[in-house]
Amino acid sequence: MKEQDLVKLWNQLRNQIIFSQLAPSFLLIVTIGLLNEGLADSANVVKWAALGILLASGIFGFLAQYSDATEAR
Repeated sequence: MKEQDLVKLWNQLRNQIIFSQLAPSFLLIVTIGLLNEGLADSANVVKWAALGILLASGIFGFLAQYSDATEAR
């Protein structure tokens, strides 16, 4: 591989790591906003659903970062 190809691959993987954190961060911000608007007073099913969505987005973000990091090695 040429140096230019390696730099291009590195930039691509770096961008994927950065973008993989946007969705979990956005969902966390929205959830905090919804807590202020009444999510804390809603039914337990809704609370558990919100928690599950946050957990799933965090796990998927981690998996994207992990796969990019192992590919970069």
